[in-house]
Amino acid sequence: MNGLIREAGKFIEGRGGGAPNFAQAGGKKAEGIHEALDFALTNLKDFVKK
Repeated sequence: MNGLIREAGKFIEGRGGGAPNFAQAGGKKAEGIHEALDFALTNLKDFVKK
């Protein structure tokens, strides 16, 4: 999960991470949140399988 959030954080000029079962991110570019969420939802299944 932390890998997914780390990648999604790039859309908001931020960083993310955490444990395998819980992660969070923060960033400077709030207008990128839609892209970050779209990325996370699209790729969630792939990251969960790892």
